[in-house]
Amino acid sequence: MELYLNATSPYARVARILLMEKGLMSKVTLMWCDPWADDAELLKANPAGRVPALVTAEGITLSESMLLAIYLDDAYPKTPMLPDGQRAQVLHLAGLGQNLMEAAFNIVIARKH
Repeated sequence: MELYLNATSPYARVARILLMEKGLMSKVTLMWCDPWADDAELLKANPAGRVPALVTAEGITLSESMLLAIYLDDAYPKTPMLPDGQRAQVLHLAGLGQNLMEAAFNIVIARKH
């Protein structure tokens, strides 16, 4: 697998933490890129030019950290990140966290520009 990411993306950090917690880092090549510079390799993997983007062993690209969590739990069920009995509650809390990250990220970008 390949994970396209950059050092400043909180969403890419979530993806890395998921991979670490599931013990999958040895199966992933980290593809450091700059999504702000129209990185050709990133655009090939994810035409939206966003990180994180995970290219699976089958060559399918997945983006958005929550979708990565769902995929990784299905593909690698050992050490589930989204437990079946509490999936709705976990997704609810994760959604709130995503919204907070998005708000914080937008503030940082607005101040930068």
